[in-house]
Formats: sequence, C-alpha cells, structure tokens
Amino acid sequence: MKALHKSTAGEWVDLPWMRRFDPVARPMMVKPMLLLAKLLLKSSPGFEIVAQGVEARKFERPVLMVTNHTNYFDWFAPHHILHERLGLHVSSWTKPRPFNSGPLVEAILSRAGNIPMASRGYILVTDHMELFGEPPDAQTYRALRDHIDDGSPLPDEPAYMRLLTTPRRMLGWGFDPRELPYRQSIQATFSAMMQETLSLARRAMRAGQVMHVYPEGLISSQLIPGRIGTMQLALELDADILPVGVSGAREAFINSPRPRPHTRVDLRVGELWRVPREAYPQGFRPFDGPLSEPMRQLLQDHTDQYMEQLNALLTPAYQWMPDGESDGWSGIDRFVPTDEG
Repeated sequence: MKALHKSTAGEWVDLPWMRRFDPVARPMMVKPMLLLAKLLLKSSPGFEIVAQGVEARKFERPVLMVTNHTNYFDWFAPHHILHERLGLHVSSWTKPRPFNSGPLVEAILSRAGNIPMASRGYILVTDHMELFGEPPDAQTYRALRDHIDDGSPLPDEPAYMRLLTTPRRMLGWGFDPRELPYRQSIQATFSAMMQETLSLARRAMRAGQVMHVYPEGLISSQLIPGRIGTMQLALELDADILPVGVSGAREAFINSPRPRPHTRVDLRVGELWRVPREAYPQGFRPFDGPLSEPMRQLLQDHTDQYMEQLNALLTPAYQWMPDGESDGWSGIDRFVPTDEG
C-alpha cells in the first residue's frame, strides 16, 4: 500500500484548512527567501537568466501570469526576475500535493503567499483515502473519474457501493447520500473549495501580489495543451492573461533550486492577452457546476489561443509535445505525494 502524506496539522488540504489559510506573504519569510534565491543563483558558475519583455506596464492591471511547467523549480527564475527588476511578489497557484510534502515545504508555501487550489482528482483520491485508508488503484480511479466526468455507471461491487452510500466528511463539505448523490457531491465539494481559492486570490491581489498559474495542470518536459480552468479563473478575477515562456529550467534545476553550473534559463514575457469577456453570458459563474459542451468548447478555444502565444515564447526544445501528452507525474502521484512518489 502506498502511504499518503497529510499536512502538518494532521489534515488534508480541505475546506476547514483553506478557511484558516492566509494568502498574504509574510515579509519575515519572503525577505530571507529572496536573499537565499539570489545567493543560490549567483553561487553557480556560469549560470545566467536571459530575460526579455519584463516591463512594468504589463502589470498595471490584474493579470494571471501563465507559464509552462517543466519541473518542480521552474518557478524560480520568473519569481526572482520580477522581484529584482520590478519589485513584484509573485503568488503561485499551487495544487495540494506540495502542501502535503512535509512540514518544511508546507511552512514555506504557507508563508510565501502561495494560493492552494484543489481539483476533482485530488478530492476523489483523498476522499477514497479517508474512507478506505488507502488510495484507489488505477482501475478504480479511472472508473470513479469517468463516473464523475460523464456519468458512466460504476461496477456493481461492494467497494463502489460503500463509496456511494456511506455518509462522511468529504474534505469538510459533508456527504450525505440521502441528500445528494456521490457524483454531485464531488462537484459540490470542488465548487466550494474553488470559491475558497478565489477568495484567497482576491485577498492576495489586494495585497499587490501577482497571480501565477500553470495552465497545463501537469508537469511536462514540453508544452502540452492548456486546460480550461485558467480561463475560468481569469473571468472570475477580472484579470487578463500574460504568457511567460520559461526555457532551460529542466536542465538548470534538477531536484534543487540551486542551478547547475553553465546552464541558462530564457525568460520571455509576452504581450497581454485580453480575455474576451463579451463572449460569455452575463450570468456565467465559473466552477459553479457542470459545463455545457458549447461552453466547454468556448473556454477551450480561448485557452488554445493564449497557449499558442505561450508556445511562441519558448525555445524549440520546449515547444509543443508532439503527442500532446505529459511525460511527468501520472496516476494519483499528481494529487498527493506517496512514499513511492
């Protein structure tokens, strides 16, 4: 059995945890981190960051800075450059996995202004863990995910029946099958957690922090198609999208924020991509239930447009993955760290 790691408070990243979370960066944490970052970058002989397009005018209104996601430390270069040149503090939208990676990582993330953001997959896996004491295997995860995404029927087996009929906390939202079916409860839990995430983001933005999102949703050595969540975030936060290409990070940062000697990161900040709000119905509320297929396609079409701009900012070795599939984390390791991953 794989062992999953909870946060230091003995909980998952759940609704009660998110309601206690403070997204505003603490200067007592940020200042030493920035100094350490500068020392780490300068301590590696021959390492350089070549930055283009870093201009204050691009940050004059609320923006979601979107970057490609190639490894665990690819955020290091844009965070450093934006602070060094423009005095900006960047808040990365972070999935729960890093918050559950141990006390030190959680403490750093929680005090440096990062924004926790759950997903349906994370809720599915951690809910299964809370009920059964272990994560779902690949076959079970796929069956549950298909049931949640498109209503595919679940096998008539005792474990699935237990999932569908056992009242439980479901990450603090509260699941009672007499009131709402399992599939709808997963969606309701996700919607509630996303509303908390959006509230945290608004607080961080009011404090002057720049929002940073990975639109691919997964680590991948080359760019893969963006998911529609970032478009929904931009609509809800009244922000435009700023593509930033980061090339060279997977060679420079290997299991450490200290870059390898004689490596180079190319950081290219593109032009603002204006979110076409007029294309969406006035009453549209992101993350507030299942999307119609036309709405899903509209969000994906707009996502594809700004992802093409992001692709153009990357060096050839970092541009579109030929098959469009991630070669990074897979399975439940995407959502929670385990002793094997």
